[in-house]
Amino acid sequence: MLGTSLYKDKYLPLPLLSSVKPSNASKFFVHLLLSMGTFDTEYELWNVSTVKEAFENATLLRRNATDFELAEDMKQICHRYISEQLLFFPAGTKQFDFYVCEAKKGISSCLHAALQAETTNTHIIKLKTDTKLNMSASRYRICQQKKNF
Repeated sequence: MLGTSLYKDKYLPLPLLSSVKPSNASKFFVHLLLSMGTFDTEYELWNVSTVKEAFENATLLRRNATDFELAEDMKQICHRYISEQLLFFPAGTKQFDFYVCEAKKGISSCLHAALQAETTNTHIIKLKTDTKLNMSASRYRICQQKKNF
């Protein structure tokens, strides 16, 4: 059975994953859902009202899980991400440690926030836009302060 394959082409498909960094939260969560989730169509993932439901639809979280089960699922997501993807990032030990901490922090904060309040997809986009606007406004204020001195 070792040489038998269901794939009939001469060359096996090579999955290429983009190197989305855990520090970029919105892209990171989309990356986790698409690369680690199980689903038939992307519509199944995005036709929800919360981030937690998207993770449930991708079978990364159990439905109606207790807090303990949710914590176990989050550990499993972190472990899978580290062993299947992060391990192959071209980074040194300090950068690897930073990415591990960011991934754990990001997954935990996202899912805990999703448990506390519903977050619609449009709200996520608005939050991302507001963050960029706030950063631009902060830069503008710093430039204005420098001009005043």
